[in-house]
Amino acid sequence: MILVGLPDEPAKAAWLTPDEKVWLQHQLDADRAHAQIGHEAGVLRALLSPKVWMIGLFFLSALTCNYAFYFSAPAILQGVTGWSVEKVGFLMGCFGVCGAASMLFGGSNSDRTGDRALHCIVPCCVMGAGYFIASCGGPAWLVVCALGASFVAFMALQAPALALPTQFLAGRAAAAGIAAMNTITMFSGFIGPYWMGRMKDATGSYDLGLRGLIVPSLTAAIVMFVLTRSLAKRDVPAAQARLADEPA
Repeated sequence: MILVGLPDEPAKAAWLTPDEKVWLQHQLDADRAHAQIGHEAGVLRALLSPKVWMIGLFFLSALTCNYAFYFSAPAILQGVTGWSVEKVGFLMGCFGVCGAASMLFGGSNSDRTGDRALHCIVPCCVMGAGYFIASCGGPAWLVVCALGASFVAFMALQAPALALPTQFLAGRAAAAGIAAMNTITMFSGFIGPYWMGRMKDATGSYDLGLRGLIVPSLTAAIVMFVLTRSLAKRDVPAAQARLADEPA
């Protein structure tokens, strides 16, 4: 068996045109110059970076809410609407379509405005509000709208949040940092469903479990605020230095 690896740099990619190679190399050089922890930093420095742990905590908190939603929403929706499994399945499918649209909108609007913080913080707050409203009961339509808004908000923050690691990581450091981030977030697949199941067994309903999801929602918002503020403070001296180097 012959193993064929990818080229190490755009210049060696035979399928790219000369203009594409130049453009792509320029983008990679810009990312490396902007990154706080670059290719030369090594794996250990990336793993010990507080920012890597902060982005990991953000995704751990946000995904804990999402996994809790995935495994509990069908039962909650069926309970408040009285619909059949088939109708609830179609409703969840509608949530998914709206979530896909919000993911595209969140990513494109974040790229257009250059803002990552608000495109993550606001959806986290919407998630927490949606879980709280759904936990209070009320008309079936209100619970459906609250849970749907929470899911759509989670999907909207995906692209802006996933674009953040490369703002301070590049090269080998990016590979190590993103791997560490993914390792941290893996625990959300256990925490979210376990929390909802325990609360259902203890109280006989999902209301307390939904209210508990307000904590990771707001935790994610706070962590993202602190992280983006830290990145913004670092970018100010760098921008001033670039302006000083420019000819008058």
